[in-house]
Amino acid sequence: MNSHAENYPRLFQLFAVVLLTASACLAEDPTPASTNPRILTQVTQVRVLTREDASFGVPVKLKGVVMWQSARDDSFVLSDGGPGILVRRIGDRGKSVWEGGEAPKTDTEQGALVEVEGVTDAGGYAPHVLARQYKRVGTGPLPKSTNVEQLNLFGGTPDGQRVKVAVVVQAITPPTETTSGILTVWKQDRIFPVHVEQWDGIDAADLVDATVKVEGIFAPLYNLRAEMVDLRIKIMGRGDIEMMKASPGDPFRGASVRLDRLQRYRYSQFGLDPHRKVTEGIVTFNAPGQFFFVQDGATGVRVQAPSGTVHVGEHVQVAGFVSMSRLVASLNGTVVRSLPPSPMPEPRLVTVEEILHPKRAHPNEVENDSDGRLIRIRGTLRRLENSGGKGPWRMELDSDHQTFQATLLEASQAGASAANAWKEGSDLELTGVSELTFTVQPDRDTPVISDFQLWLRTPGDVHVLHSPPWWTSTRLAGALVFALLVLLVAGGWIFALRRAVLLRTKRLEEVMRLHRNSELEFHAASQERLRLAADLHDGLQQMIAGAAFRLEAAVDQLPDIPPEAQEELVAARRALLHTQTGLRDCLWGLRNLDEGPDDFTALLRHAVNSIEHWPGSGVVVDSQGQPFELSRDVMGNLLLLMQEAVGNAFRHGQAGLVHVQLDYGPDGLEMIIDDDGLGFEPDAALGTREGHFGLQGMRERMQRLGGAMEVVSAPGHGTRVRAYIPRANAGATDGDGVVVHDVDSQLLDQ
Repeated sequence: MNSHAENYPRLFQLFAVVLLTASACLAEDPTPASTNPRILTQVTQVRVLTREDASFGVPVKLKGVVMWQSARDDSFVLSDGGPGILVRRIGDRGKSVWEGGEAPKTDTEQGALVEVEGVTDAGGYAPHVLARQYKRVGTGPLPKSTNVEQLNLFGGTPDGQRVKVAVVVQAITPPTETTSGILTVWKQDRIFPVHVEQWDGIDAADLVDATVKVEGIFAPLYNLRAEMVDLRIKIMGRGDIEMMKASPGDPFRGASVRLDRLQRYRYSQFGLDPHRKVTEGIVTFNAPGQFFFVQDGATGVRVQAPSGTVHVGEHVQVAGFVSMSRLVASLNGTVVRSLPPSPMPEPRLVTVEEILHPKRAHPNEVENDSDGRLIRIRGTLRRLENSGGKGPWRMELDSDHQTFQATLLEASQAGASAANAWKEGSDLELTGVSELTFTVQPDRDTPVISDFQLWLRTPGDVHVLHSPPWWTSTRLAGALVFALLVLLVAGGWIFALRRAVLLRTKRLEEVMRLHRNSELEFHAASQERLRLAADLHDGLQQMIAGAAFRLEAAVDQLPDIPPEAQEELVAARRALLHTQTGLRDCLWGLRNLDEGPDDFTALLRHAVNSIEHWPGSGVVVDSQGQPFELSRDVMGNLLLLMQEAVGNAFRHGQAGLVHVQLDYGPDGLEMIIDDDGLGFEPDAALGTREGHFGLQGMRERMQRLGGAMEVVSAPGHGTRVRAYIPRANAGATDGDGVVVHDVDSQLLDQ
């Protein structure tokens, strides 16, 4: 809802723009309107839209002449007498409204008169049109070009206009399958590209270093934020290039200057000379296919890599265009030829301070900087990097409390072998060509040197002055830290050992005390159980049996008793007999805690076979896993829990088969009791408030043992009782639940 609300002002603004432009059209033409006022019919109406307004897809219907056509796709620039607008079938983000089917390229060739229907789109820099359909209706004249003598194109307003600009061609890049050909041109100290769609007739020998006028569409370069970043002109082909001053042909016919005079001040009403200059020097470094350096006397210059090859130490003549992109003169678009041999310049021993802050011998001397010069410099190696012996070697060195970089491009076996001697911490003397980095500071008249790097030619340019001692400061610090850690660990281990001995001694004393107490308590509990079983058998059970007999006799002696009363008396006798059976089970359990087998599985089977009112084949006891010792207390409680669960299965669940499974695991014992009875809803089971203590008593037994119990049942699906006790709690416990069984294992665990 909020997003729609935010679009309302934008939609209103867009509607106002469309309404105003439509009103302007009606004012200019008093005849009845032949177009829908909601449709834009002039290129200017599209160009005045913001990118946000154009993104709404405003309908357009244009008629104009094609000024430019792409050779790689179906886009073209259409003009109705003024600036042009780019027309495309597919937008930058894959958006398309095209319905016209296949259309021949001749329908939108330069000079074609075309009718276009479509919608506006934001475009990459300025609004353009996504065509729904178009058709050629004839041929028309191209609009007159605007002569651009002053380079006033950076405002971006001339975007889409046909312009004519006088430039000097400095380089040519042929087209590829995905890109158009490019003329790199110079205009008033600015270098920018001219894109050429049709490459026929474009000859480097004819155009490079020539002064020409190019006539085409101004289409500036832009970034991802739709901001103009540089100039660009698009032309169709050789016919849009007018020769003003032909190329000299021989590139070495240009002005010959010394390396230190490439871009010095010289008065001229035409400004700096954009044509090739010819110079010479000794090649001091070469990165094949990328660049090389030449040096003459105390001046070195970086040269863009030519098509041919050069070698270090070769005396060459270079013809190229001066570039100031590095804030110091370098040469691009070069042609190289060899000269008679000349001595290699001697590398000058310098310091980092002298490189970054060169001094003048006297006020009129040009600063004797080290850019492009062959030098020697000393430093301490701090880091050495290489991509598995395949890439360049990169060094980081310290000298004069400053850090600089050195690079060896050669990735040979010799370089890898020599690198074995380049240890971090070594004092090195390097020979190579320095390349400075200049920055502009507002408070300085000239750019300042902010950094430099050294280009090494071969592994022989690295000379080890002093190898690092084995006991470096890093290793010494590491050894001290290691020794300190060993002392701390030893002290901590001794302290922990003494504390562990003390704690184990205290635990041993406590366990032995509890063990003695447990034996006494267990013996007393055993005697009390036997006494209680005898009292219940001789007293309460006999009384229950007598009460049941008397009820039966009373029913027999009252022949005229009402049916309702007789039914109640029979139910009471049945309840007494049921109570007598339950009491008999309890008495059996109390006696067998002490009299049954020591093996728990055998104890359960003994119990199953001893209870007379359980079907002999109705209870099956199985065991798996490696049995471990259980205390009599634990076995007794689990036996009583089993009795209660099996009794419930037969009494309430009407089960035909009950399966008791003992699973001895490494961490504890699990007893699972499954029956095939009627099942019940555990959440709805009767509890202690209704006088039913079975389930609650079972849970309390497991809690006292430190274990857990779970009952899973559903009507018609039988019942499963799972009881689990951890192995740590399998020994005897005192009254507080503290395990005192198996003293030795207790100590080992501690």
